Amino acid sequence: MTKNVRRLFSESFKKEKVEQIESGQITVHKLSNMLELGDTAIYRWLKKYGTKDYKSPVIVIETESDYLKWKNSEGKIHHMENLLGKQLIKIEYYEELLKVAGEHFQVDIKEKFLKKS
Repeated sequence: MTKNVRRLFSESFKKEKVEQIESGQITVHKLSNMLELGDTAIYRWLKKYGTKDYKSPVIVIETESDYLKWKNSEGKIHHMENLLGKQLIKIEYYEELLKVAGEHFQVDIKEKFLKKS
């Protein structure tokens, strides 16, 4: 086959080949060899025109130090979320305390003492 020649396959051709693969008449590898295409192109056809789920699993390759950094960050995030939750509980408690004290003394404490300058 001549190099630098771009071949375009029609949608109907692709669908026909996908049906053949899905019915077991031909394999992806054999079809890619016959058409002088990479397997990746055929898998794209399968994803686009196929009736099955052709999502491939993702494998992450990383160094141990990357994993340890991620794990350490995950621990820090969990710790910070806990602290934030505790602070929110304290704020809600103090706001309720101000409300009860204001009702008891019949004064709007927030208005009187917590005005922004």
